[in-house]
Amino acid sequence: MKRHFLTRILATSMVLLLGNLALAQSESCGNITLELYDSYGDGWNGNDMDVISSSGTTTTYTLSSGSSGSYALTVTYGDTLEFAWQGGGSYTSECTYKIKDASGNVLYSSPTGSFMTAGATQYYVYCNTIASCPMPTALSVITTPLDAGISWTSGGSVLYHLVEYDTAGFTPGTGDTAWVYNDDSIFVSGLSPATQYDFRVTAICSSSDSSQAAVALGVYTQCAALSTPWFEDFEGTTTGSTFNPSLPQCWDFYTNTTSSNYYPYV
Repeated sequence: MKRHFLTRILATSMVLLLGNLALAQSESCGNITLELYDSYGDGWNGNDMDVISSSGTTTTYTLSSGSSGSYALTVTYGDTLEFAWQGGGSYTSECTYKIKDASGNVLYSSPTGSFMTAGATQYYVYCNTIASCPMPTALSVITTPLDAGISWTSGGSVLYHLVEYDTAGFTPGTGDTAWVYNDDSIFVSGLSPATQYDFRVTAICSSSDSSQAAVALGVYTQCAALSTPWFEDFEGTTTGSTFNPSLPQCWDFYTNTTSSNYYPYV
């Protein structure tokens, strides 16, 4: 009797687990991005995937060459997009894809093609609600070594704009914040020279409603003057090539046409 009861529990748990995997989904209205990746860098080698809309259209996507490519998609109100790996080619273990929302947040990151079932849906993105005010547009960030001027275009009437920023890769909700009322720009200070920052601007429509965030990711602050003497051994820098050297931020090299031999890489 105990063994039979345990078997039933395990069977029920597996059904629930498979159900959760099949129904993996999130809501994201408006623009989203489908990014395709190949770990070897030679495209998807005949593999592809479908994006199926609840409105009745199916679009096939593939990566014809290279290590990555992206496609801009739109989820309209009342629509659902279904993302399904189809395979059909070789070297499936090299193929993955990501789905990102308009703010650059990763909604879904797939396993490699060798772990996806051809014809099966991995993820759904749907749109059932729309913010009462649109996300800011035309986001611009202009930096100095220690400061940044941030400006945007407001899409309508809002309570205020929430500006969040921090070093590149920070988790939204954990960065430095500023509230901007009756304006479409702000100047922030206290940044570090030659450092990458992410900037996010969200329109706050009401006390319970907000837009998606407009984002500017990986923006470098400008280089500051160095105090002498200065030592740089390039030990932490990866090797580049003659015409595409790998140099630390704020370093550059110059060539002329008098010689065919250049050795600026480290």
